Amino acid sequence: MEVAKKGLKVSFKVWLKNNVPQYLTYLEIPAAGLEGQGIIGVSLIDFRTNISDDSTPPSLAAPSIDDRTQLVNGNVVKTTDLNPELETQFQFVDSKKLRLGSITVIPGTLKVKVEGKEYKLIDEKEEFTADDQYKMVVSKGVTDLVFKADLPAKNQSEAETKVEVSYNKKVYEIKTAEINSFPIHEDVYVELNGKETSLAKALYRGTYFYTLANDNGEIVYINAFYKDAEAVVRSIKGNIMEVTLIKYGKAAFVDTVIIEDWANISDSTGDVLNLNDLRAGDKIKFSVDPDSGYKVVDIIKIK
Repeated sequence: MEVAKKGLKVSFKVWLKNNVPQYLTYLEIPAAGLEGQGIIGVSLIDFRTNISDDSTPPSLAAPSIDDRTQLVNGNVVKTTDLNPELETQFQFVDSKKLRLGSITVIPGTLKVKVEGKEYKLIDEKEEFTADDQYKMVVSKGVTDLVFKADLPAKNQSEAETKVEVSYNKKVYEIKTAEINSFPIHEDVYVELNGKETSLAKALYRGTYFYTLANDNGEIVYINAFYKDAEAVVRSIKGNIMEVTLIKYGKAAFVDTVIIEDWANISDSTGDVLNLNDLRAGDKIKFSVDPDSGYKVVDIIKIK
């Protein structure tokens, strides 16, 4: 019993005599995970995914500590380069300058034509030697095209008819996790899919949460429900679906949900499916909607 820790679920066998338990004959104790100490609160992590061409995409924000609660808040940002995109937009600044904006131009892709004639790009440090030359100047993340000679345009509309600009720009996928931590009030009221439950059950089973705090910043209400919940279909009868929900890659618990009549059902490529296309054993992701009485409104068949 030196390896046993409070909270672990053990498996055991009992020796019976005249159907009366006498003593344990077998005991299996699972390995314990990390042990920690410190302040416990509830962290709300809001995930957002944006596509951006900004030349200075956001980076990791240093976490901060709430002076009153000592809980940690902050942002985690992951930026991934996507395939470059072709762009033709520009802004007329004056007769010798066009602005491409806060973007990053892929080297070798920039082309400029003025009244059908292709102009020559020269290095920013070179001196102009001909009227059909221009430079690309980047200052504080903003990219401009600077010309030696005046362009045959006095405003944006004229420039758009006489000047052609094309280039490939960098595009990023930005995934942001915004972390906000709150203490929990002792009288917190908790629901899971619209039904009153324990805090522990809601935190374990819920995959998305609405919360309400009092004026002291303590959470007094938690509305937990299924959003993008990973599961395996056990059975479907009419619009009633029984599923085994997956947590940390393993089967965790079984639940029964009701599917909304107009629910969106698709496969992993986005092709539309019907409810009849779902079978026992199918792996899915599904979401319920509080505004629909916690009925399932989205199902994606993974495999």
